[in-house]
Amino acid sequence: MRRFLPFFIIATVFVGLSCNQNDNVDDAAQSTAVTIQQQLKEQVKKYPDSILLRETLIQNYRDSGNYEAAIAEAKSTIAKDSTNGTLWNDLFWLYYEDQDTTNAVISLEKATLLSSNPTYYVTLGSVYAQTKNENALVVADKLYAYPTKDYKKESLFIKGLYYSTIGEREKAIPFFDQSLEIDYTYFDAYREESICLYNMGKYEEALKKLQKAVSIKSDFSVAYYLMGRCYEKLNNKQDAINSYQLAVQTDPDYDEAKDALSKLQ
Repeated sequence: MRRFLPFFIIATVFVGLSCNQNDNVDDAAQSTAVTIQQQLKEQVKKYPDSILLRETLIQNYRDSGNYEAAIAEAKSTIAKDSTNGTLWNDLFWLYYEDQDTTNAVISLEKATLLSSNPTYYVTLGSVYAQTKNENALVVADKLYAYPTKDYKKESLFIKGLYYSTIGEREKAIPFFDQSLEIDYTYFDAYREESICLYNMGKYEEALKKLQKAVSIKSDFSVAYYLMGRCYEKLNNKQDAINSYQLAVQTDPDYDEAKDALSKLQ
């Protein structure tokens, strides 16, 4: 027993030192972030018309998780240039990440009115679809007929997502399939179609779709997680475990996969 004691003591001291070092590193990083933030605020105060400085401050707030301050600064920036569609789009993402869907949609609708950027419509159509707003179909039709670039796969995907969300899943499947016919690497379509099939109780069909996806993109963590759920429904515990493990391996921060895995092991 004695020969293990020194190792135990060394290990304990090492862990203690590591924790203290990590705490010191975190404190230093936080102090640095606060200092940078204060400097940016002073610069914005000195040069209030600099959109670039304001955007940098907004991003700093966002990175630190202070969405209230980020949104307030974004709104203040928009007051300086209210016809800038990019700023409204930035505000959309802040609201969306802060889980304020209502104000997010309002901001993105404003962005689409001020800018001809079709990617705003792709995002808006997807959000409409996720919130069961039938305007998703109107946006999808606009994208399908977009004159200067092909957005047909996105248009079809939005329609599939809308019908899937409102529960008309049989109607959704062909739209997902058509979008994949246009682009077999459109991984959002693989994900949403497999979820749709899963909700229909078609677990084996969902698995085939997901297996196709991971054969193309081997680090597709969401697909591995969804495969695990399908295997669970098919009472295939070991394959479910393997799939959840792959999900965690490809994304170590995938908490849902970790939780699912811990329940089976």
